[in-house]
Amino acid sequence: VKKLEKLQSIYEHSLGRNGMLLLNMPVDTRGQIHPNDSARLLDLATWVEVDQRPEDRIIGTIQATHSLGEEFAADQLLDGSDSTCWSVEGQAEKPSVELTFDSAKEIRLITIEEAIRFGQRVAEFSVEVKMDGQWSTLHEETTIGYQRMLRNEPVTAEAIRLTILRSRGPVVLSELAVY
Repeated sequence: VKKLEKLQSIYEHSLGRNGMLLLNMPVDTRGQIHPNDSARLLDLATWVEVDQRPEDRIIGTIQATHSLGEEFAADQLLDGSDSTCWSVEGQAEKPSVELTFDSAKEIRLITIEEAIRFGQRVAEFSVEVKMDGQWSTLHEETTIGYQRMLRNEPVTAEAIRLTILRSRGPVVLSELAVY
């Protein structure tokens, strides 16, 4: 029986990094998952639901350095829909979005999604947080893909900034969520 912490790690290192979730849960001679494993999977499902509850999502005012127009504006990143997206023209130089909160908020998780129907384009990006008026790098990573989860020790920030440092074509993101 895998511990909940192990399942959480598998979840974040697979789905949270644009991969497939493979738990390797064996079945018994009846073709069923052992009740202990089944209970642990239910624990994992509960953890995911609580960890990323829509009502815990931190909302703010979003601005972008570049945009392909109103139809692809940065506020599309906050609407909770995979069918809308923020996009930039051509090879815009290090496009970024800044999400500013009404007051300082504790941040423990950031999820980013590319509009994968247009392909995976982001090759390198960074996430910074603004604390006491100063920007500090929280994450510097490579690809985003379908979904990228960035978990960190809780930090209290006034804003976050996502900057695309390198891409393989115009950037097209569908979601940015901060918890």
